[in-house]
Amino acid sequence: MAMEVNQFIVGIDVAKAELVVHFQDSGTQMSLTNTKPEIKKWLRQQPANTALCVEATNVLYGRTRRGGWDQKPASDC
Repeated sequence: MAMEVNQFIVGIDVAKAELVVHFQDSGTQMSLTNTKPEIKKWLRQQPANTALCVEATNVLYGRTRRGGWDQKPASDC
């Protein structure tokens, strides 16, 4: 029998100055400054089984990819 794995789903709305983060499991939100050091620090604190659903367009999308989120998009976000 396959072992069930809990996955944390985090929705992120990207703006020029900040990222607004929504945690699906608790329904809570927080914001981060949209800087490479702040993003990297926050990412290191997330569990390994966290799915990041990022809403970003145009220039901001390129910035988030370079900020450490260059991962295959989740199809179910």
